[in-house]
Amino acid sequence: MRRVNTQIKKGADNLTIEAISSLYNYRAVAAVRENISNAIDAHTEAGQTAPVDVTLIPNNNAVRIIVADTGIGMTTHEVENDYLSIEVSRKRTKDDLIGGHGVGVLATFAATGSMTVISTKEGATTTAHGVNHGYGDIEWTIDALDEPLPDTGTTVDFTLDTTRPELNAVVQYVLMLTYLHNIRLTVAANEADTSFPLNHLFVSMREME
Repeated sequence: MRRVNTQIKKGADNLTIEAISSLYNYRAVAAVRENISNAIDAHTEAGQTAPVDVTLIPNNNAVRIIVADTGIGMTTHEVENDYLSIEVSRKRTKDDLIGGHGVGVLATFAATGSMTVISTKEGATTTAHGVNHGYGDIEWTIDALDEPLPDTGTTVDFTLDTTRPELNAVVQYVLMLTYLHNIRLTVAANEADTSFPLNHLFVSMREME
């Protein structure tokens, strides 16, 4: 296990976050968009026809989001030198990929204080847990699993503390993506909690059956 710090030039983190905010009404939506886009692109590059799995686990105004793909995966070197590098994208010259901003990690840290990445490739599984200490200082703890996971691919796990409008926007955005892309959405919500946006939909659908 080792620790790696990714430093952003002073002021650059705020400038990029402002750019993200100009693209999206809510930073939470930016975080979701960037991570799901990465997963969809990973499937495209791998020729994978299985759906990308997106899981929402709400808790009051917070929602844990897990995005899991079975795409190309990443080696430890790729995690550390490509994925964790701010504003580095290998997709800009590939027309069939929807990502390319190179702000996936920063977009996530604009909306949350920590995130975990687990990626498997070439028979090895790398884990990276990042914590944002502020002022462009993101500390990553990188390790390798003693027993690699069986499937190639990447899972990203983070929790968003959102306002109700932000939470609604996240849910609506994910629902829209399920119509546009091959995404399998799972909501691990208490059915009695009608305050969670998707529960209104599920209750209405059951009443119509």
